[in-house]
Amino acid sequence: MSAQDRYTKIIESLVNGEEAKASELLHEAFVEKAREIWSDLVEQDEIVEDEIAEEELEEDISDEEAGDFLDDIEEADDEIEAEEAYESEEEDEEMLEPEAEMELAGDEEEHDHDFDGDGEIDDHEEEHGEIEDKLMSVEDALK
Repeated sequence: MSAQDRYTKIIESLVNGEEAKASELLHEAFVEKAREIWSDLVEQDEIVEDEIAEEELEEDISDEEAGDFLDDIEEADDEIEAEEAYESEEEDEEMLEPEAEMELAGDEEEHDHDFDGDGEIDDHEEEHGEIEDKLMSVEDALK
């Protein structure tokens, strides 16, 4: 039965006072239309899912893109190695600086032992000088 025939029967049933029959026919028409809509939606979902699957296959990384990515990683590794080498040179220079300062300070031994700056070397300050002298002797012996 076509949709137009069904609607015609629904109207005739309403006009003739057969409300129960009209309600039943209207219910059948709604259910049939809902099934059609549902079927169309399921079909459209399947089409969209197929398109998405095809796009995912196309989005796979090409060999050229993979090569570019690997090149970027290698460049980053080279940069990191260069930075680490530069940092180790700076650390070496920093470690040499305290030794140079101690050598320069060696010329002013008496002044270095005057920790409180009063111009006189106290007993406590003299002990520091003796300890420093012994340390220098040990360093010289190790060389």
